[in-house]
Amino acid sequence: MSGSVVTEVPVRAFARLVITFACVSTAIVAAGQSVSRGSWAVRLADGTDTRLTVSYNSGELEFRAAKSVAFTIPASSITEILHSTQPIHRSTQAYNYFENLCCGGTRSELLPVLAAAVARPFGSSRRHYVEIHWYMNGDGASVLEIEKDEYLGFMDWLQSISGVKWVDVAKETEIVLSNIQKHTGGAFPVTIGHPSAESLLVLPVDSHDEKQLYFFGGKVEPKNLVGIVPVTEDWSENRCVRESNVLYRNCDQGRCEIEAIMLPEATFRVMSPASMTQIDAAADVPSDCVRLAEQEKNWRRQEIDSRVTLQATPQRKP
Repeated sequence: MSGSVVTEVPVRAFARLVITFACVSTAIVAAGQSVSRGSWAVRLADGTDTRLTVSYNSGELEFRAAKSVAFTIPASSITEILHSTQPIHRSTQAYNYFENLCCGGTRSELLPVLAAAVARPFGSSRRHYVEIHWYMNGDGASVLEIEKDEYLGFMDWLQSISGVKWVDVAKETEIVLSNIQKHTGGAFPVTIGHPSAESLLVLPVDSHDEKQLYFFGGKVEPKNLVGIVPVTEDWSENRCVRESNVLYRNCDQGRCEIEAIMLPEATFRVMSPASMTQIDAAADVPSDCVRLAEQEKNWRRQEIDSRVTLQATPQRKP
């Protein structure tokens, strides 16, 4: 035919093309089904082994036991989704040490879990656990056990309805171990805690486009890791600092949260996912050195007051 070009496709090539298209289409449909699935069978990993069915209805996750709804979680309140092959024991010293010492408030479950997993490996099994954490009038969490051929689809489903990316604890632990090995020589000493104090080593690392500080209660070795804190790094000239100093906030009942760690030429500010705010740099806000001096002054005053109170307390005669 004039004005037209006819391209002949060999039969075998055409067959391969059809088969490839069919495979791709099937994969896409299967993936869509795994995410848009109506319900999932899980078990509570709380010692009761309660069987539940999880579904999504009007913006909420519904957990049903038998014919009634056991509890619900607003999808928009989910903050973290963690996967592991062992239940995460939060009673371990490695998990609790750092937050009890000084440094709650970052509202992250993953980071203290990673610190505990590196210092005291959880081990592995053929079971699969999914932790769902949420924040609604306080922190909430639920640990679920799900079958090995279901957990990936379940986590993708949770991710699609909550917008929160699920995290594999084992893979993140490997990243932490690699960071420790690569950056061992970059640690600096810092004294943390008031009124009781601990001397720790702090290792700055970059992980997932985020600056983090690893804290060690001894040499920079995995077994000594006691905490991981997300921070921002500001290059600054802190003339009031010789080696390192700590600015605190929210002091209550003898426990303060870290606001910033100051070095002579840099300041690491702790990030709080609840607000992700930093100290206002406006002209009417005191500099970090002024605030550090005021903090030290207040602590000296408290120490003097406590000694005066102790001396004024009448002693009972034996």
